[in-house]
Amino acid sequence: MSPIPCARRLEAGWRLRRIRRLLPSLVLVANVCAAAFAATNWITSYLSYHGDSDLKIYYLAAQIGLTHGWPHLYDLGLQATGWQLLGDGFSQLPQPDRSFLSPPFVAWLAVPFTLLPVPAAYLAWSVLIVGSLVLAGLLLAPGRPVWRWSHVLASLWLAPVLLGLMLGQATFLVLAGVSGCCWFLNRGRPVAAGLSLAFICFKPNIAFLFPLMLLLLGERRVVWTWLVASAGLALAAWLVVGADGLGTYLHELQLYGGRPFNTSFTLARLTGPGLATSLLQGGLAGLALIAGWRQRQRGRELPLAAALAGSLLASPYLHPYDFAMLLAPVWLVLRGSPPAWLAWGMLLAVPAAEVVFAYGSLPLLVFAAALVAAIAMLPTSQPRLQSRPPGAAADTGA
Repeated sequence: MSPIPCARRLEAGWRLRRIRRLLPSLVLVANVCAAAFAATNWITSYLSYHGDSDLKIYYLAAQIGLTHGWPHLYDLGLQATGWQLLGDGFSQLPQPDRSFLSPPFVAWLAVPFTLLPVPAAYLAWSVLIVGSLVLAGLLLAPGRPVWRWSHVLASLWLAPVLLGLMLGQATFLVLAGVSGCCWFLNRGRPVAAGLSLAFICFKPNIAFLFPLMLLLLGERRVVWTWLVASAGLALAAWLVVGADGLGTYLHELQLYGGRPFNTSFTLARLTGPGLATSLLQGGLAGLALIAGWRQRQRGRELPLAAALAGSLLASPYLHPYDFAMLLAPVWLVLRGSPPAWLAWGMLLAVPAAEVVFAYGSLPLLVFAAALVAAIAMLPTSQPRLQSRPPGAAADTGA
């Protein structure tokens, strides 16, 4: 054999190995640039809208609780007066669309931030929310640390994620709680996992199937810990807000929860409100649980991914930023040694997320439904590992 072709093959192999070594760093640099662009858009948007954000809703609710007493937390009259005093863009919205309809725990979390003026409180709250996203990515995203950071930075230019960060949405607290639960589970710490799961109390509608799937997987200590923690929070809410205050909250949820503002990103957008939508959402929730239980021999990742995707499909009310929660099932799938077609298919979440303002939630709901269906159709035995996207391999060091 001629030494020249052999030398060329060696040189080509050396270059390929060098590219593979540099690839994580190149991807990270590209995502840093994309994140810087996203941060610029964030700042520009904040200045254009004079700092309007959902933090102001939480901030005002905390002030009402501190000033008038927590039983008045859901008093729409006090909220309307507060918006008039703030005198910002929110005061122009219809009353139901600017009301505080979150669980009381969100207002409690906002209490320390009321010590600051609103702009400074927004900055501090943003640190908390961005930190929750970063923590979720470092705990749950697959691969080595450089790939995890790439996942986090790449997520910043996804429309639902960036919108949620701009508004200061509590969605990312739930994302961090779910990610922490998975991280503790992988380290054999079920009590810590259950306590971390209690963070879904901030927005139960985007992860409510997650504890049910854990129960189906036999993680009883996690579920019992979560139940005890949730019962403690519910008792605290009853003692602080009172039965009348909680009754007002439930009444307002029933009264305003079905408004287009809250349902236009759910399946009700396609089928309309009513029994048909409820049956469809219940059926998809059941399918997600069955799909996950069927894949229980493969590990926890695919079942839990199905549960999170099913939660979004069956949620009675959603907003565009709530689809940031899809980061968790995507990361779980990539950690779960999926077949190549499923791993590469996770990239379809990117265009689905980017057209959310042009086409609404339909592409994202289709992606979530396709993910549940794909998990359901997978063979239950673990297949031979195939080529997957860079950084998609599950790691053991997170």
